[in-house]
Amino acid sequence: VEVISADTFNKAYASKNINTSYDMLIFGFQDSYGAASLSDPASDAILNFTNTGQGLMLTHDTIFRPAQSSKPELFWETKFVDLAGQKNFTNMGYAAPRTSGQAVKQNAGVMTSYPFALADTVAIATTHNQYFGLDLEQSDLIPWYNIRENNLSSSNQAAGRTIGDARNHYYMYTKGNVTYSGAGHTSSFNQQQEKELFSNTMYRAFIGANHKPLIKNILP
Repeated sequence: VEVISADTFNKAYASKNINTSYDMLIFGFQDSYGAASLSDPASDAILNFTNTGQGLMLTHDTIFRPAQSSKPELFWETKFVDLAGQKNFTNMGYAAPRTSGQAVKQNAGVMTSYPFALADTVAIATTHNQYFGLDLEQSDLIPWYNIRENNLSSSNQAAGRTIGDARNHYYMYTKGNVTYSGAGHTSSFNQQQEKELFSNTMYRAFIGANHKPLIKNILP
């Protein structure tokens, strides 16, 4: 795993052939991450990487719009909202209302069983809803975990999150070779179950990607 800053990516990676250099790209982990932008050449490099079937993972607040903005003028929204399967600005994430420390399973598959067998409910670092709903009509979009209320009294459940509402309360989903994880609201990453979920997410993104071969001619 190579960890670099957005500034370094802007300067050094926009002109690099990342298709043959990396198995996947992961962007995060910071609250309001989407308020920062990459250069157009750098974003084009990401899009080229993703559009050839490589694995791209977006995380908490990468696709972000502040409440005072009514137009898609922020970089990540403009470039990646459709690719990530997000649609309809709900602004449910602004100011982090109704934070949660639990995620509940919505579907089962390789993603939830390897390399770790994941529980139906997993403990996660504090997070919250995002700014856009999911377009669940897309056939390649699969919600795997939703965030849920920390307290599940009948009155709280009625007034809070509907567990099965993946359109609004998603924590982790995949759309083809694009993966989303809700990790990143806090700087801590100390929940073992969340680490296992994140490991499974990376593995799912890796095996689902169309890795570009690097051909070398070693003959005269």
